[in-house]
Amino acid sequence: MASFADKESKLLSKLSNVQTAAYKKIAEEVANDILLGDFKSLTATRKKLEKARVTAKQKNTPLNQQKASNIDLILRVMDDRASSSRNEDPQKRQSSRHSSVKASPPKPSPKKRTARKKASPKAKAEPKAKAEPKAKAPPKPSVRAVNVRGDGNCFYRALFGAAKNHPTGDLSGRVYKLFHKGANNSPVDEETFISGVRTGTANMIEHGIYDDINDAAKASIRANTSYATSAGRRHALSTQLTFFEDMRQSAFAPADSRIVFENWMEESSDEIQEAFALKTFKQKYKKPSHDKKFYKDLAAVIRDPGVYASQSDVDVVKFVLARADMIVHPDTEKPREFYPTKAGQTHLWLKKVGDHYQYWRLYNY
Repeated sequence: MASFADKESKLLSKLSNVQTAAYKKIAEEVANDILLGDFKSLTATRKKLEKARVTAKQKNTPLNQQKASNIDLILRVMDDRASSSRNEDPQKRQSSRHSSVKASPPKPSPKKRTARKKASPKAKAEPKAKAEPKAKAPPKPSVRAVNVRGDGNCFYRALFGAAKNHPTGDLSGRVYKLFHKGANNSPVDEETFISGVRTGTANMIEHGIYDDINDAAKASIRANTSYATSAGRRHALSTQLTFFEDMRQSAFAPADSRIVFENWMEESSDEIQEAFALKTFKQKYKKPSHDKKFYKDLAAVIRDPGVYASQSDVDVVKFVLARADMIVHPDTEKPREFYPTKAGQTHLWLKKVGDHYQYWRLYNY
């Protein structure tokens, strides 16, 4: 008969069939919760998935049908896991997870201890000197995820939390200054930070920041010494496109080759999906010269404080901070090595759960 561990392994392997990027991440979190036996987290995830499945089936588009299919697969694995857990002997399950723990050696019986005590010669006990109280060890540093309000600004709120509570001090003003001309390094409050960074990001998109990102990528290709031939380097440079060029090339490609455009749609907010749906995109942005109009329209959507952040603005924020030696990790599990600074760089750690952002904070540092 298959052991509980074998059943669990088979259930987890099914989650690898999830293909959609956003739900692949959720599948990994479900797998982790199954391994840890975190039923509270699994219950919360189930509620979110069931709600998302209803929404996806109501919209009934090919993209949402794919979402619903991935959600159904994850929920089936969770149901199979719950069934396996109920049918397994709890004691066997416990022993399978902790089989590597060795039993403590048996203590001598009370009679044997008494016998040894009587055999020892009687002597007058000397008064023991009072032991000096031991100094308490300082608490060990710990890394914990901190939640933020989910109001469409969760990425910017998480970025603020990571900057304000950075182990080296409050960095909110240093980040804010990069997006708001005339500001200094003085700390700012949360709402000022969110408004300034979001608006500054939208303005940069409208005025061509993606051209700067593309230029930096090409400079990196030229500086890369790992290319075996100059032909390989030339090919990499010729295929390095701006964000608009990448989306336009994919949108006008055959239906089975639009993965870049479809992934952008899938990972974007409802507002971006509506404003840049495939049919609309192909009508409004036919020519390469339509790039400025595209960036202006995209900036208008991102400027709205109710629209949650997507890769379109997250990539810009990462690029702007990287130029100032501030590295944003926007989608990390608990960091194995949480370093606030390294090699002259400052690091800000965020966590993404579905479409919601949190931030990692180092306590007792």
